[in-house]
Amino acid sequence: MKLQAQLVEFMNQVSNDGIEIYNEFSIQFELAIFLRANLPKEYKIQLERNINYLDWIKSIF
Repeated sequence: MKLQAQLVEFMNQVSNDGIEIYNEFSIQFELAIFLRANLPKEYKIQLERNINYLDWIKSIF
């Protein structure tokens, strides 16, 4: 399954008023809900993960 195809489907639903987007916060959550419903379970959809979780150097970001 291609992620790009899922993103196109999400945007089609947004443009056809199937999904309502009213600010940046809503697009994050609506996209996460959509992807969790449509991608195989091995995909892990997470929002607002702290940079420390990724073991990246915080000062760079």
